[in-house]
Amino acid sequence: MALEELSAERRAYLDELNARAREMRLWEERFWHLLLHYRSDLVGSGYTSDGEGAGFFFAADGKTDPQAELEATLASFYSREPIEPAKMTPQCTFPARFRWLESRLRFDPSRLPRLPCDRFERWRRRIDPESVSLIFSSYYINNPASMFGHTLLRYNKKGRPEDARLLDYAVNYAAAVPPDDGAITFALRGLLGGYQGYFSMMPYYLKVKEYNDVESRDMWEYRLNFSPEQLDYMLMHTWELGSTSFDYYFFKQNCSYHLLTLLEVADPNLRLTDAYGMWTLPADTARQVFEVPGLVSEVIYRPSQSSQLAQKMDDLTPPERALVHRLIESPAAADSAELNALPAPRRALVMDAAINYNQYKLAGGSADDRERKARQRQLLLRRSELTEAGPPPDFAPRTAPPEKGHRSARVGIFGGASRTGGVSADGAGADGGSQRQNQPFAELSIQPLFHDLLSRDEGYAPNSQINLAHLRVRYEEEPEEWRLERFALLDIISLVPFTSLIRQPSWKIAIGWQRNRDIGCEQCTPFFFNPGVGIALASRLHRREVYFALLEGSLEFDREFQSRHRAGFGASAGLLVHLAGWWRIGLFGSWTRYTEGQSGEVGTAALRQRFNLSTNLELHLDWSGVEDYREGLLGLSYYF
Repeated sequence: MALEELSAERRAYLDELNARAREMRLWEERFWHLLLHYRSDLVGSGYTSDGEGAGFFFAADGKTDPQAELEATLASFYSREPIEPAKMTPQCTFPARFRWLESRLRFDPSRLPRLPCDRFERWRRRIDPESVSLIFSSYYINNPASMFGHTLLRYNKKGRPEDARLLDYAVNYAAAVPPDDGAITFALRGLLGGYQGYFSMMPYYLKVKEYNDVESRDMWEYRLNFSPEQLDYMLMHTWELGSTSFDYYFFKQNCSYHLLTLLEVADPNLRLTDAYGMWTLPADTARQVFEVPGLVSEVIYRPSQSSQLAQKMDDLTPPERALVHRLIESPAAADSAELNALPAPRRALVMDAAINYNQYKLAGGSADDRERKARQRQLLLRRSELTEAGPPPDFAPRTAPPEKGHRSARVGIFGGASRTGGVSADGAGADGGSQRQNQPFAELSIQPLFHDLLSRDEGYAPNSQINLAHLRVRYEEEPEEWRLERFALLDIISLVPFTSLIRQPSWKIAIGWQRNRDIGCEQCTPFFFNPGVGIALASRLHRREVYFALLEGSLEFDREFQSRHRAGFGASAGLLVHLAGWWRIGLFGSWTRYTEGQSGEVGTAALRQRFNLSTNLELHLDWSGVEDYREGLLGLSYYF
């Protein structure tokens, strides 16, 4: 509503409200900044809102002027005209703004009447929360959008039993990605803010189906302590966020960052988003919320279908596992003498494992869905007849919650020595030339994100590695200078052990620059691209062992190579041994034959050990070699 359309009486009252707001300097208050998502500018003393939707602002310069937006918002509250995109009056589109300004300025209802908001009130009654839970969905390395996990919120409806929480409503924030954008396009555009992000609400069971069932991701639910008034402000602001979008940045302004702003609206003293500069990771935000005294009242674990299956299979004996396979192939095995000879609780566990496997396969979709659904119905009917089995066993979680894991950035300092070639009795190398022996070095490592293959995997995806922008620089005496040892833009490894029921490929990809040691070029640091795919197996001979073998490709570029590049194929293999919760050993080997550019064959070997001195402090003891080069390394790294 334009100011000139207001009656003289209402305009006078608006002037009075604006004068009172100026006297109180309301536009400087934190809560107003939270409602409009204002952030301090990096340069100067101004503010800019993260909101992008035109319908989020009433002032022409409202995105950058909190005072102008506050005064324009006050004027808008007189309007009975619906506004875009919600097609409701300003009062009904922004109920949290109205309520807060009303509480601070003490509106006279006869001079600024409250308008009916039927749509909002119906929505509010449908959600009707008694509390809210922060949901952390664990890592899904096969999708760039989810490799660091995901967070969402769930409003817990009053009076609803805990076993019916799937019917509650979840608040999700995600980028609007065109269906034809692939993983690489998404990663690039997501890094550069090339998408718009939107808040949405949906039944919680839809997100459980997506994360728990289809993507086999465990979920952790953190019930939060907020007063009814705080919860109501949070709910009203959730409604308001349907009127705008935000620039989506994969690492910074992502799902976790924007969900934290909702928690800050509930309690402005939290100041959760202040902790994040260059990136905001879901695991870090879940850990941060957990560490706020008194904020988390309960933590609930919701295992994925694959975790439930693994829990049951681990508890079964080999003959019982064989019965699971028979039930999967034919529900008629429920009548077998072997199954009926088992006690009722064990029979139930065997049948539940087969049912879990079918649910796991059906969630992923396959060509035999119709036949599998028929077998699943028969199994469920037979399982329902087993009434004397008692309650199901209480299995321990397969994964740990994110607050149990190390932090996401790491710095390390190391020392070691290297040698090149063999040494004869007179000190000459095997080829008759002088060789460098026992040359000391110092190394500094900086890893902004995220998790190393040999680090503690509590709170992280087991047998995986996700390193981004990992920098290693080394100081050597000959010559006395710092050199780039390795800079990995991306270094991901996913080892998924094959089981009798679940078979997924293991894979890796590494991109960056790494010092070359196999052609005798001390100054060479070629750019490399190294993908691989293969299989992994696991055993429990001691605590846990993982064996893997990958077929790999290798492409490198450097001016010292013939034709400035070399390319080839090869294989790698390794063994990870978890000797104790604080001690891990990795044995790695690879062989590559280069057939394009600079041809030749290169073999590498490494033995690496990690000793966990605390959750975030590691001792490294490594040996590695390539061709005639060998080195040993000892040092400490700290996650922060």
